[in-house]
Order: sequence, then structure tokens, then C-alpha cells
Amino acid sequence: MMSKILLDFIREVYKIVDSIEVDPNIIYFYQVGIGIGFVIVTTLVFFPGEPLGIDYGSRREEAAKNKKVAHDKEEPRTEIIELLKPNSLSKESTRRQEQQLVNADDANLFYRSLNTLVYMVGFALLLYFVNRDYKAHLSIWFASYFPNEARTLGLFVPADHK
Repeated sequence: MMSKILLDFIREVYKIVDSIEVDPNIIYFYQVGIGIGFVIVTTLVFFPGEPLGIDYGSRREEAAKNKKVAHDKEEPRTEIIELLKPNSLSKESTRRQEQQLVNADDANLFYRSLNTLVYMVGFALLLYFVNRDYKAHLSIWFASYFPNEARTLGLFVPADHK
């Protein structure tokens, strides 16, 4: 049943493509692209490669559940008990661990800021090129929906929105 529907769909697509006068090279390039994409996806499904050691959300949740279950079943180890005792860690090692955490947070903050900056610049460029290519229609749209902000930015505001 499903194969008949799929074959009918493919026949309809070919009828539509034949009815439209499309350059055969374009159809050929689409077929080649779809074929190469199919080969790449199939290859990656069957041979995914070596894991990179990245923890994904579901694995973290499973690991946390497994640790919780394992913790409930096992007796606490003596090393953990020693670490939980007051003054078991030296002040220097505690200070060193705190400094490592602060440095890691600073690095993460830098990369988060850099990622945000890249997206903001990309979005600003998108707005600029859309506005330029469509003869200021984006500015007109902005002024029609946000007239006060457009006046503040010095954009043209249509008369009916003043």
C-alpha cells in the first residue's frame, strides 16, 4: 500500500516536471545532489565514527539516574567519607579549586559573548541586505508597526501613522 502511494507520488512529480519546461541540467543536478546526500546520510548512519566524548542531555540524565540508583544500592566509600569530614581538604587545594572554577566561568562567559555577537552581527547584516534589496520595505514595515521608535531612529514614518 505504502509503496503504491510512493510510486504514484513519484509519477505525479515526473508529470509536473515534464509539463514545466525546465532545463534538463537543473533536473540532473538536483538528482545528483539528492543521490550524494542519500549516500552521505546512509554512510553516516552505518558508520558513525568514533565518539568525541561529548555528553548530551539524555546521556547526562541517564548517567545521573544510574549514579542515583548505584548510590542507593552501595555503601558509601571511605574516600567520600574522608572528603566530607571538615578540614579534610587543605586550604590551598580548596583555593586552587575555586580559582579553577572562576577561570572556567570567565572562559565560558567570553565564548557565550562571542557566540551572541556572531548571531547579532549576522542578524544585523540580514536586516541590512533585505532592506537594501527590497527598496526600504523593511524600514516602512518597521515604521508602520513601531512609529514612535522609527521617529526616534529618524526613519521615514508614513502619514497615516503619525
